Amino acid sequence: MARLSARLLAGLILILVSFTGTAMAQTPPPASAFLWEMRNVQISPDGQYISMIQPFQGRTALVVYPYSGGEPVVIEGGQRTEGENLEVTSHFWSGDRIVVTVNWNDHYQSRRANFRLEQTRLLSVRPDGRDVQVLFESRQDDVNDIAIESNIVDRLSDDDEHILVSLFEVVENVGFQTVARVNINTGRHVRIAQGTADTTEWATDTDGNVVARTDNVDGQLRLLVREPGSLNWRRILTDEWFDEEGEGWLYPITVLDDGNSLYIESNHEGRIGIYKYDLESGGMERIFLHDWVDAGNLLYAAEDDKLIGVSYTVHTPRVHYFDEEAEADIRRYANYILGSDAYLDADDREISAVVGMNSENDDETRRILVTYGPGDPPVYYLMDDEERSINELGQSYPQLSPDNLAAISVVTYTARDGREIPSYLALPPGYRPEDGPVPFVLWPHGGPNARDDATFDVLRQFLATRGYAVFAPQFRGSRGFGQEFMRAGFEEWGEAMQDDLTDATQFMIDSDIADPRRMCFFGWSYSAYAALYAAVDTPDLYNCAIGVNGVYDLPRMMGDLTTSRAWRALDFWEGSMGDEWDQLAHVSPNRRVDEIRIPVLVIASKEDATVPYEETTRLLQSLRQAGVPAEQRIFDYGNHSMDYRPNMEETFLLIEQFLDRHM
Repeated sequence: MARLSARLLAGLILILVSFTGTAMAQTPPPASAFLWEMRNVQISPDGQYISMIQPFQGRTALVVYPYSGGEPVVIEGGQRTEGENLEVTSHFWSGDRIVVTVNWNDHYQSRRANFRLEQTRLLSVRPDGRDVQVLFESRQDDVNDIAIESNIVDRLSDDDEHILVSLFEVVENVGFQTVARVNINTGRHVRIAQGTADTTEWATDTDGNVVARTDNVDGQLRLLVREPGSLNWRRILTDEWFDEEGEGWLYPITVLDDGNSLYIESNHEGRIGIYKYDLESGGMERIFLHDWVDAGNLLYAAEDDKLIGVSYTVHTPRVHYFDEEAEADIRRYANYILGSDAYLDADDREISAVVGMNSENDDETRRILVTYGPGDPPVYYLMDDEERSINELGQSYPQLSPDNLAAISVVTYTARDGREIPSYLALPPGYRPEDGPVPFVLWPHGGPNARDDATFDVLRQFLATRGYAVFAPQFRGSRGFGQEFMRAGFEEWGEAMQDDLTDATQFMIDSDIADPRRMCFFGWSYSAYAALYAAVDTPDLYNCAIGVNGVYDLPRMMGDLTTSRAWRALDFWEGSMGDEWDQLAHVSPNRRVDEIRIPVLVIASKEDATVPYEETTRLLQSLRQAGVPAEQRIFDYGNHSMDYRPNMEETFLLIEQFLDRHM
């Protein structure tokens, strides 16, 4: 692998840490090694700076490195109150300025509502850290606006001074969605498009005109368009054309082809696909539809009015290319970094390391590339065409390497009703089949309408390096495998979805991978619910259960939604959980704690804006009243994902120590 150039080394030495070891090393990497050190790496449009998000004094900050060397500039998110730093979560360049998103967690209370918010703020700053401009500063006390202001509609690649942002505005007690053109130098904004309170998505053409939107009116999706400069919207599609069993997905992406074609995402054929709608004739043409999984993002170059490809994930990310030049470029990058572009020609059900481009300067001579894979944490590279060089820039997890991480494999098992469930298995580094069954952790994703893939997963790898086989089943209800598969999990909390997870564990036992005497169910969010319900539903299957930021009382959670800022999501959750409250109570761990006979560890964040931490404290109270021993950790800081770094490291250690005691 190429060495860092001297000038890069001067700026980046602090984040590059060497690691030596073998797959059979007796001592696993410390918990701190599983905390990321760099992400969201970008190059400035003029190619003179490299920027990234990095940890700084326990929080995260934007760090800007001069390309030619010199001291990096650390740009923090600021302070909302004394002693409370805001987390920098993302950024992008616009001309010679950087637009930065920061967030914090807050608690909103009134006589009619009580909920927590994960709030966001947009900043604009020069790369030297000067001239910080807070966007929408006058609106920061408006609870309706605060969490929406980072929803960038269009970065306006041909306009260095403005971006388009969606807002929720209230005028004379009437709320509606709008799009504002924001001057990133001054923070001033002008409304350029207005929808209704039901508007959920916006799209622009190649000139930055807002020309399409989706409204969700009482559960019906409506796609509307307008001519550039017009105030009049016309409806062109609704989700009435979907199968009655379908859950509509109908969203605009962009207008290309000289303003003649609206590209949309739709799942009317059973999976999310990409379609082209002719704005003049009303004709519809399928652009991309995979035979198993949903489409990801449409890749296009607005400045060139050009379609590039469609991303999707079977097990590792892939792109279906329309543009031959773009495909040739990624093959060139893959050959440089991986030594081969063979994965681009392989069956997309095979797993492999992949290469992507994070960003590129305006004259397309310098770019940031990233590679990652099943056992490969992200590694960033700087490619400079003028110098004919490609150098490793840094690693997200510099103390980890494929040599000391788990191998990942794709496993499919058959659930009790005959449904096939795709899954991912991580085996301890150095594991050999002749070693026989090993301690086992079931680690499903949250959601439940989410999914895993075969790429690097930090918790999966952390557990595997501790000697556990880790299994991640994509149970029915998971998103990404088509509409029927996702809907099969609706109203199946504690029922068929739970059966899929029980069947996954039994399959691992039958496959001589899981030691039935040493098994634990670990979950986060939805899967924390599943872990604690497994302690009720299958009390003799697992040695222990761990839940992080979980839902444990389904009727109470539904009641909390009615008084929270998430009340608009109530219909979705009723569709997911069902509205038979007696049944929801029956499958709620908090209502059946007297049936739990295994050790339990629960962890939660008080600032969690997704699941109220009271779900955990109520469960703990019920466990105490029932005389069931439970270990706990309630953090004062941190969000649903536990992004606050000190909390995440402590969570790793708590889980490791708990498993050591009970496995």
